[in-house]
Amino acid sequence: MTTPGDKNKAPGLVACIALTTALYVIYQQAPGSASTISTSIITAIKPSRTNTKKRVAILRPFSPRRASILPQTFDSWNDYLPCQNANEIPEPQPITGRDMPSQSNSNIQYDLFLSYSQSYNASDATDADQSTQYLIDNFHSFQWSKCFDNIYRIETGISAEEDLYLPSEASTNPMWVHGPNQQFLQSMNIIQKFHSSFMSRVRGGGGHYDYDYVVVMESDVLTIKSNWLDDLMEEAEQRDFCMLGSKYAGQAWDGFRSSLPLALQHHLNGNAVYNLHHPLFEFLLKQLWRERDTLYHAVPYDYRISQILVEGFLGVKPELPGGLLVDGASDAEAPRSQTEEFRKVWNRYGIVDGEATMRESEVIRNYVGSPLLPRHLKNLNASLIHGAIFWLG
Repeated sequence: MTTPGDKNKAPGLVACIALTTALYVIYQQAPGSASTISTSIITAIKPSRTNTKKRVAILRPFSPRRASILPQTFDSWNDYLPCQNANEIPEPQPITGRDMPSQSNSNIQYDLFLSYSQSYNASDATDADQSTQYLIDNFHSFQWSKCFDNIYRIETGISAEEDLYLPSEASTNPMWVHGPNQQFLQSMNIIQKFHSSFMSRVRGGGGHYDYDYVVVMESDVLTIKSNWLDDLMEEAEQRDFCMLGSKYAGQAWDGFRSSLPLALQHHLNGNAVYNLHHPLFEFLLKQLWRERDTLYHAVPYDYRISQILVEGFLGVKPELPGGLLVDGASDAEAPRSQTEEFRKVWNRYGIVDGEATMRESEVIRNYVGSPLLPRHLKNLNASLIHGAIFWLG
């Protein structure tokens, strides 16, 4: 988990969010390449009744390090229910055919995805398999499940050797953040293709289902107010956006924030809402895929998104972490200038009606590494807090 550090280490300690959640095991490769879909342990919780709803995927990424405690990370969801409907007790209704009555907002369908960075069938994946299966088997016993239509589990198939997140090696190891970066890309790819390439086969040709938004929520995103999912979607629907998230609001950068790179100061943390149909986000995803074999892959994906946009807006080219760009780098590794391309994309999609489409959220707040007391929480407008250190006193 990313923790802002001192002045010299801060860029390497930017939060890297990797996303996913769910009850299906699916592995898909980069766009345009061959893909494999495993249906060996598929369990459908609830078939969808219609494709006219707005569809939102809540993505819960996790790695082997957090696999054994994954169920406990949902405890706060019972304390602070995601949506208003979870407080209501629906009247019994007859179920006909394959359809079941929806429990979530009538205008929005929420699906929960549990995303494992490696593979569930690996010899050392017992914790991941058991934790996700527990959540699936007991799904309807959780009060918060009333906000969701389906729960799935997915895998991104990163090898154990490459599933790395090593902030202490940010200046020397190009692979230090490979795990979160790759998990983010693979998870987005899976969700983008999830219904259209998979669900129609399972349901005998049930049509094309697209997700509108993906909400990435790592396990250290804690809920502090009820109806947080309703609040987040209400905020998302207010105006056009590519990404809706939080700049760093903690204290770790106090005293030297202004000396940090602009892209770092103003980047939106990866725990955010992503608009899958926004042309700017489509471009950013494709760009991150293109950079997988360059040294820019050594930059956390959320920080890299900010670098791309700052380069397009101001023409400021980013610097790689010290020590990574060495003499003799291959053509594939050496980054090339794309300032003009980034500028064109920003000018076309970065501003709509005078407002940036990279929007700051009032519902999500990023406090990585900062201590918060109970009295602080009472004065916060936010409903979701990322990475804070909570003190009881």
